[in-house]
Amino acid sequence: FFFQAEDGIRDAQESRGLGDVYKRQQLKFSRNNQFLFSAGRDRQFGVFKRDEEDKLHPYKLTFADQSHSRIIWTIDSSHDTEYVITGSRDKTIKIWKLDQSTGQCTLVVTQSFSDSASAVAFADKQLSNGSYLLGLSLIHI
Repeated sequence: FFFQAEDGIRDAQESRGLGDVYKRQQLKFSRNNQFLFSAGRDRQFGVFKRDEEDKLHPYKLTFADQSHSRIIWTIDSSHDTEYVITGSRDKTIKIWKLDQSTGQCTLVVTQSFSDSASAVAFADKQLSNGSYLLGLSLIHI
């Protein structure tokens, strides 16, 4: 499977690709392969939902956001695909709640740091108390 590149994430009705290849910083599939997440140099975070009927373009853009003020370097989703996290050069991480039926996201938390968030990762399972475990790397630029 190969994604067609277009110049920028566009309206969900129009876009079939992931945007200009140069602008995509990271791509990440959800663990259930129903979603593909993109993070970019253009500060855009995108959610693409799987469409089993379309064999040529099986992932459709369902959500795009540009609330980070600098490049988004990193992205990950929780093991159950309930949450997505983005990390940016703007010295913030954002945690999003994913509606798996629509592919839309709602911002839950924005956390600021003294340095840029260069890597984020969810643990492969929840802790015994039901909490999610996150890893975060900060880099001073």
